[in-house]
Amino acid sequence: MEQILEGFTLGLSSRYGPAQPEEVAVRKPAQGTLALCLLVAGLGIAVIATGPAAAAIATAGDLPDFEGPVVSINRDARTFTVNDRHAGVVRIRVNGSTLYEHLSGFGALRKGLLVDVEARRSNGQWIAVHVEREHD
Repeated sequence: MEQILEGFTLGLSSRYGPAQPEEVAVRKPAQGTLALCLLVAGLGIAVIATGPAAAAIATAGDLPDFEGPVVSINRDARTFTVNDRHAGVVRIRVNGSTLYEHLSGFGALRKGLLVDVEARRSNGQWIAVHVEREHD
């Protein structure tokens, strides 16, 4: 992998400026090396995303995204559940860092409200990073 990266660096330096002395000994990469590196990087992301919530991930590199109606709300525990068409019913916790869009906050959540939630996994729980009210 190091040789590929060094080769890639050499390709960039020969295209955008003089090569550094330590890069001169490395042969120029074959045509298509950049595409191969990007393909490998893309596969790496795909492998990382093959967990239980993989179906809920919108695009590689994004946080898992849960979309659907709010099924229940537990105000004391600061959690709510969303019925996502791919992942099923998912319990999500909010905290002081949760951002809201088209909602005034956690108190504005109502059963049946359509939401789009980006969440991260922490200690076995989904923590809402961003909650957006969806418009019909």
